[in-house]
Amino acid sequence: MVMSCLPGSLDYKKNGLSFRTTEEILRNAFKNFGELVEVNLVMDKVANRPRGFAFLRYETEAESKKAIEGMHGKV
Repeated sequence: MVMSCLPGSLDYKKNGLSFRTTEEILRNAFKNFGELVEVNLVMDKVANRPRGFAFLRYETEAESKKAIEGMHGKV
């Protein structure tokens, strides 16, 4: 499982997600760390399921870093 904050950005990338993950599950898991502006669960168009990673965008870089620290080793 890999979590990273893209440099100089408010984006947060989450790898290692289950193929059963939904956008709603992600929003619920990450909402406590700050104001989520966008959740992009990357989908496999052929298999019609998540590809195992997502991008989350927070209102501030501090919130994004808070999510990384708070979710380290989880989900």
